[in-house]
Amino acid sequence: MELRDLEIFYQVARSGSMTRAAQELGYVQSHITARIRKLEQEMQRTLFERTKRGVFLTEDGARWLPQVESLLNQWERTTAVFGAPAEPAGLLRIGSLETTAAIHAAEWLAKYHQRFPQVDLSLQTGTTDELMQHVLDRTLDAAFIAGDPDHLDLDRRVVTVEDLQIVAALDDHWPATLNRPEVVTVTFRCGCAYRRRLEDWLTGQGVAHIRAMECGSVEAILQLVSAGLGITLMPQAVVDRLSSRIPLKCHPFDGNNGRMTTSLIWRKHRAPFQALTVLVEMFGE
Repeated sequence: MELRDLEIFYQVARSGSMTRAAQELGYVQSHITARIRKLEQEMQRTLFERTKRGVFLTEDGARWLPQVESLLNQWERTTAVFGAPAEPAGLLRIGSLETTAAIHAAEWLAKYHQRFPQVDLSLQTGTTDELMQHVLDRTLDAAFIAGDPDHLDLDRRVVTVEDLQIVAALDDHWPATLNRPEVVTVTFRCGCAYRRRLEDWLTGQGVAHIRAMECGSVEAILQLVSAGLGITLMPQAVVDRLSSRIPLKCHPFDGNNGRMTTSLIWRKHRAPFQALTVLVEMFGE
């Protein structure tokens, strides 16, 4: 059994898919399948149940998963005793919200690259829930998310606070929109903190039916809102960035929920990793 086999087992268990685990680890699927089969032979246990919908841990696999995670954490701490290179180097995998990527990430990462040019930066976007899970699964080293991470294994540092605005078309009759039998929102997919806050607020306003139109990019969402297809909730800075090209009307959001923190998160119990450590320190300056 090799350490890499434990990493493969861990990723397959977390993703529930041989294919996704292969993509995350940079292998072909046949290699992942072969290593899992070999691992099961060595353990003399069936670790996964294979189905058309993916793979699921068996009882034996579920019992083994916490031990594997503990071994991987211990290996990170063991390798850390040899110290870090004089200059941060290697690959740093960062996740970001689409909104944060649109207004802040370029400036932040450019500053980081100027100071630590030997670090190779990788940026992946997603929703808050997706990014948190990727950090927990070790497929990302850190991520910029909205709000506070609700997980004991995640640490965080607040990096900015955004003012939120209800965004609608120029001819939208706000707040009469709330009196319609159904309110349409144009948002990112489930797991987006802005979407969750908007839907909770609309429910609190007595809106009985909320229908979400999902979209994958900031500009596309604002274009659809401008065309009158619905309303959305966005940081004011995002709207300001695009308002010269996209005609929109902004309305103040609920006073108690009118601001949202953006936090940098990382695994709390991972071993020291210099490229990540200096990123965290950069936001503490």
